[in-house]
Amino acid sequence: MSQVNAGQLVTSFSDFVRFVADGQIQQVIQDEKKHISELKRICVSNLKKGDILVKHILPSPKIDNGHYVIITGQNMFRGLYKLGSPVSVHATVYLGAIEGMPGNHFVAHATMGGVTVINLPEVKDTEQCAYRCFRYQDETYAELVAVIAEGYVAQRRWNQKKPDGKTEKFGDYSTPQALWSSLPATWHGFLSDRFNISVPPASEMSSNWGANAPTEFFCSDFVVQCLKAASETREEQGAVHHPINIDPKKVTPMSLEDSLIKGCNSNGEWEDLGVLEVPIPQ
Repeated sequence: MSQVNAGQLVTSFSDFVRFVADGQIQQVIQDEKKHISELKRICVSNLKKGDILVKHILPSPKIDNGHYVIITGQNMFRGLYKLGSPVSVHATVYLGAIEGMPGNHFVAHATMGGVTVINLPEVKDTEQCAYRCFRYQDETYAELVAVIAEGYVAQRRWNQKKPDGKTEKFGDYSTPQALWSSLPATWHGFLSDRFNISVPPASEMSSNWGANAPTEFFCSDFVVQCLKAASETREEQGAVHHPINIDPKKVTPMSLEDSLIKGCNSNGEWEDLGVLEVPIPQ
């Protein structure tokens, strides 16, 4: 029997979803474009280290297959995360400039190629998008989040250069965890009890930021792991920060955005900066 890789599965599933529900999803994207148009516009120069950027897909001639699957899945459960958007497909940590690298506006993120950095804009030629941007009000904590995100990227590069780097695989993308996270918690129990289907937690290894750093990430999980590691580090220094109360292995871009907006509305620890559109104004 021939093997089918993850990319082929995503493509096949996406083609099926487009056939069944394309009209509905296109309407969702149009509705969210209207909502985005009502939010404050910002320039990339407004961003600071540690800001969290959530990427929204806007109406486009051709939407990436993976993004289409994410939007469809999140739209099914949007009632659970009413403040988040089903067209939120990616999450990143803003780093700013990186010494020795050309560019001034880098973000750290988890991609199919692993944990890495990229200079904004991170967008495919065929897609239109916007970034909704959030900032934690304690600047020391926010900058620590950026340091940790960059540290995870550096650790991945270091492990890749080691002779045994292939066995550790630090910073790989976890497709099973990403798919599992998109299901409500109630489905986890049902699938496990009824069909014995479950996704084991990602393996862990020692890292510069605590003994329980995961070896694999997906995008929203990566952001929450950075926030979590920063909280643990600050607690060791005598400061208490709990900026977001969410399980990193059960978070999607939509549920992350929902939690960030709640943080803006409830206690003021987070600030909703506004929207950064692509092409990005300088």
